[in-house]
Amino acid sequence: MQPFELLEEETISEAVGVVEDDYHIKLDDFDLDRWYEDDSIENGSSISFITEYKGKSILWLADAHPSDVTNSLLKLGYSKTNKLKCEFVKVTHHGSKGNNSNELYDLIDSENYIISSNGENKYKLPNKESLARILRSSNRNLERKYNIYFNYDNDTLRNIFENDDEKIYDEYNFQTFFSKNSTLNFEIKD
Repeated sequence: MQPFELLEEETISEAVGVVEDDYHIKLDDFDLDRWYEDDSIENGSSISFITEYKGKSILWLADAHPSDVTNSLLKLGYSKTNKLKCEFVKVTHHGSKGNNSNELYDLIDSENYIISSNGENKYKLPNKESLARILRSSNRNLERKYNIYFNYDNDTLRNIFENDDEKIYDEYNFQTFFSKNSTLNFEIKD
């Protein structure tokens, strides 16, 4: 068992964290069949939840382990053919590759994903591999445009897909948005 860490900046997700970004890897080149889950106690104690307002749901994944969220969604009756429909998904653990699994995104039906990270932190979060899991999900309908919202705007985030051909946005039918002041405001329409 790992020791409990009080300061996230120091050692959380050390086993699956990275010291350099993976932005140089092309979206199509990630081996999404290989994956290692973050097993830190701190992230495992994080609480994920669904909020609903005017019939629209938002899935807040916090820093939770994806296997815990997946198991909970399965117990609630969700599956690959009966996905949890969400207006927005706050991507788990700042987009860490150890907290975002194929199985998790196979159970979610959403076009809007929020990344809360600036890309210039100790673990270089978000990991591009996590974005690949969302965009390349085997159960994704590519006819629906995905929106990835970043709550920061800087060159690091704007260059995540720089190594990919510009066609990648059309091929995976997605667009990115960046916040100028680290705040995202959304209007949920009826």
